[in-house]
Amino acid sequence: MKSSSRIPFISVVVVLAANLLGALPNVAFARSTVASRAPHGSSHVARVAAVPDTTPKEVAFPSTGGWFILYGLNGYAATKEISTDVTDQLDQYQTDSQEVKHVAFSFDGGFVIIYGANGFYAKDVPQTAIDKLTSLNDGGHELGNIAFSPSGEWVILYDANKYATSKKIPAEVPTKLDSLVSAQRSLKSITFSSDGKWLILYNENRYVAQTGFDKSLTDILKEVATKGWLLNQVAFLKVGGASATADASAAASDATAAASDSSAPDLWVVLYGGGAVWSKEGLPETFTDKLKELVTGS
Repeated sequence: MKSSSRIPFISVVVVLAANLLGALPNVAFARSTVASRAPHGSSHVARVAAVPDTTPKEVAFPSTGGWFILYGLNGYAATKEISTDVTDQLDQYQTDSQEVKHVAFSFDGGFVIIYGANGFYAKDVPQTAIDKLTSLNDGGHELGNIAFSPSGEWVILYDANKYATSKKIPAEVPTKLDSLVSAQRSLKSITFSSDGKWLILYNENRYVAQTGFDKSLTDILKEVATKGWLLNQVAFLKVGGASATADASAAASDATAAASDSSAPDLWVVLYGGGAVWSKEGLPETFTDKLKELVTGS
């Protein structure tokens, strides 16, 4: 082990702040390599708010099973399937009062944690990705987002509107990113579905995506943009995947039927300024209950 360290469902459920209830139409309410680099400069938090921030920043459904929610400064919620390699690091960042900005999971079980301005911890991800993260850390660049495709390719977003990709990433991804950079857009995140489709978030609430995503998702993204709400993240869960079946007792019969169809679109979660929206059926009930709790702060 190497280590280095330096100092299909159109129905949706929505959780919203009380003043936003009813605002959205047609919805229902209700590998073994380890690398680590510390951020350059001081990134410790001088003061912790008296009232903990429970605002969800991102969610994930690793292919190895379970679910993960990152919230507030460095809080997280995770099922037992999430590797202790991940949670032990996060616990340490809590102890150190470090801001955790992003946690990404690869489709083959690896992960990257980005913390502070440009610190990172990575395990079992392609060495090319680690090399690029290290280079960016050495150069003092601000790390933003990293995403892995099902085939093991990767994209890193850094600074306001810069990016790096692996050599075999589909050509349309850098083409689209180049067009956004040329237009001086701020790149926020990129994510891949289980079948390799890509979706890019940019500026405060804009998106561009490969064709083929479920209309229920794109309708929500358009509505969030129209309302002017901050669009934070889109996450995907393969129908019938390890995470989706972990809470089978709570799944509805129609979701179970969909799970037998390998062509069924991924389940999805959208995080935005006022709350969260997700596919109504198929997501683990433990996940949706926790997400509601974090959004409402109760």
